[in-house]
Amino acid sequence: MDEKISLESISQYSNTYSEKVLQGFFTSKDKITGSELLTLSKIQQVNLFVVRELFRSWKEETRRLKSPYFDYEQQEVKDALDTLMETLSNNILIDRTHFTPLFK
Repeated sequence: MDEKISLESISQYSNTYSEKVLQGFFTSKDKITGSELLTLSKIQQVNLFVVRELFRSWKEETRRLKSPYFDYEQQEVKDALDTLMETLSNNILIDRTHFTPLFK
């Protein structure tokens, strides 16, 4: 039996599910923290997908940190950037406006 996947149905389900989860969370809070990301959905894999997308976005932002005036290849700069990234990862705080497209 041949089955065809309806991308429209998947998109509709995704939007419905994400709105339900987001509405449930953001009725009592204005922003979501990193630790709350890991428990947002009852489906752990969904939470991990969100973390993965956040990490991808973060890596892209750090790749753009290039300048003709500063040497980002120096070990001291790389170490400082690693420290900054670790500190930021422990201080995630996202409002609903920015979190919604990430979650969807």
